[in-house]
Amino acid sequence: MSKQLFLGLLVSALCFSLRAQVLQVPEPGTFKIRPELLGKHPRLYFTAEDIPEIRRQALGPRKWFLDRAKEAFGSYKGKPPQLLHDWHDYLYGFWGQFFMDMAYLVEQDQAYADTARSWALFFARNRSEWLADDLIPMEIVSGMALTYDILFEQFSESERAELRGALYAAAEFMYPEFFIGEYWTQDLQNNHMHNRIHGLAHAAFAIYGDDPGLDVQKYADLAVYAFRELARWLPDDGSTHEGPGYWSYGRHWVVRTGHLMEHVTGEDPTADTPNDHNDPAYRFYLTTPGWSNTFGIGDSGSGPPDNVECLA
Repeated sequence: MSKQLFLGLLVSALCFSLRAQVLQVPEPGTFKIRPELLGKHPRLYFTAEDIPEIRRQALGPRKWFLDRAKEAFGSYKGKPPQLLHDWHDYLYGFWGQFFMDMAYLVEQDQAYADTARSWALFFARNRSEWLADDLIPMEIVSGMALTYDILFEQFSESERAELRGALYAAAEFMYPEFFIGEYWTQDLQNNHMHNRIHGLAHAAFAIYGDDPGLDVQKYADLAVYAFRELARWLPDDGSTHEGPGYWSYGRHWVVRTGHLMEHVTGEDPTADTPNDHNDPAYRFYLTTPGWSNTFGIGDSGSGPPDNVECLA
């Protein structure tokens, strides 16, 4: 092999490796939990002390949101868990569980807690059927983490250990995926990257410090570091390069992870940034008068705007 050819191949390989991923292994200790949350549950978005106010809001001035959620997910109460291997698994995995968790806190209906509990344990015991590098598996991980955290007292210690083991396995599985040069590892504006950070953060933060035999520090470190980098990459004008369709589809992972980071670590890197201020304006800008259609630029179709809870 000629010297010139060798150097050319070397440069090409280096350039490919630089394109293949945008994250590096973070410094140990990047994640620091707020000391008052260690050993407590719930901890991810609120603590037990917040529940009376959550209940007051949900039954009073915010009841409209509870009623809409019950319209969407109330019929899932009492449904046995299952895997449908299609988009409905989003509902069983994340949205349905989270709704059941919160509805139980607000209405004290044990059937809600029993439903979420059965789903979380089902996923923990059948993870070989769903755990993979994809969107729905990460939603299932997030839903399990929230149910473990919010309904902590509803589980026996052996069941908590099952859930911790499943969440640890999911974090362990996902960690190396951030560094192997997949399509989503090249782009911190990609909705798949946002989904993976969201799932990893929920899993690691939920069980952090609960079992000395399950050290999730490096997984929590990666979640914080990756979200900080994500915040650096967000465009100042609030846009997304994949168009308004993917704003609607994926923006909720960024918004929610920001709230999660702020509550658990005290820091939301996306808060008070140009993107944070301009993001709603971007979505409004691409909505036609009358709130009836969307200018479908980029990888997007037309139609009325959806997932507008992100605007809140």
